[in-house]
Amino acid sequence: MAKIGILTNRSDSSYVFMHSVYDFEDCIVKATGGELIHVPARRNDVLSKCKRKIKLGSIRLKDFYDVLFCVSLNFGTALDDVSNWRGRCKYCICYIYDTWPNITAYDAAAIQRTLRHVDLLCFSFPQSINYFKALLNPLPYWVPQAINPERFYYVPDVPRGVDVYIFGRQPQDVFKKVQSYCLDHNLLMVHHNKLPFPDGKVLDWQSAYTMHAQLLLHAKVTLNWAMQLTHPWRLISSTTTRWFEPAAAGCLVVGNEPNDDEFRRLFPFGGFVRTVDKDFTNLISLIEEALKDTGSETIRRQLAEHTLHHHTWYHRIARMLRKAGLTHVLKPAYQKYVEEDNAGNEPILRG
Repeated sequence: MAKIGILTNRSDSSYVFMHSVYDFEDCIVKATGGELIHVPARRNDVLSKCKRKIKLGSIRLKDFYDVLFCVSLNFGTALDDVSNWRGRCKYCICYIYDTWPNITAYDAAAIQRTLRHVDLLCFSFPQSINYFKALLNPLPYWVPQAINPERFYYVPDVPRGVDVYIFGRQPQDVFKKVQSYCLDHNLLMVHHNKLPFPDGKVLDWQSAYTMHAQLLLHAKVTLNWAMQLTHPWRLISSTTTRWFEPAAAGCLVVGNEPNDDEFRRLFPFGGFVRTVDKDFTNLISLIEEALKDTGSETIRRQLAEHTLHHHTWYHRIARMLRKAGLTHVLKPAYQKYVEEDNAGNEPILRG
């Protein structure tokens, strides 16, 4: 039986954007029977709540692994902290969750030092691949972000008592406009963020992420935006987990979809996103339209079924293992994802 290891910095952060990374790691454990290998946080910065600091390469693996996985938020991976990883695994798969092309000198050093030595390097954003031609050969493999179907799912005719659910960053003044509209029309708006409770406690990541998933399941409408509107310093706009999450729950979106070909290939049908004008003048009217749409249940079901049959982390695991020629390490119950995975969703590499 193949021995599978998954390096994790789980102590590294409880920030909301890490929750999907942790879910991905847990799905790898379930699908392969692998074990989490905990690597303490190295950098004490905005992404790190762990007070312990360690030096590059100060961790050593004792066991040998047939396949070693590493899922990282950015280019500074847990592999950097393991001095003997290359000699303690037969095959290494590394997935970079946020592959923004505006990299720092630190990122470039990490790529040269570590990432060019992995057997299969996967990027979440296909638009980024060409930016790294000079640093990486062969080019990374595109594997889109996804969701954990045990956390994000659809229930037919579920009572959707939340009218508007808002999470994540919003364009300027959008929150106030929607809040005023909901107050004036006696609608329930829920704003989910990471503020602590009055007693100072903060939910653990599992509870916080499950609450987010349940709010999407019970919401009629959520707001979602292309990256340039909330993160204008980014060089690209791509399809992140934040689009797969409402789709899996059958929650309609008002906002602006990513301006890329991949979004339309990942969601090849209409009705998911009601597009807001650049000046947001039609924002409220689109919310009203979505709330009154009596035929929306068909769209919700179509969205959820498509997402749960093509865009779960199990499909992404199957895709990576198929590319590596290692699908045999999947447990029998998860072999179906090899067949379900849509192999036609390959990146369009831009010159």
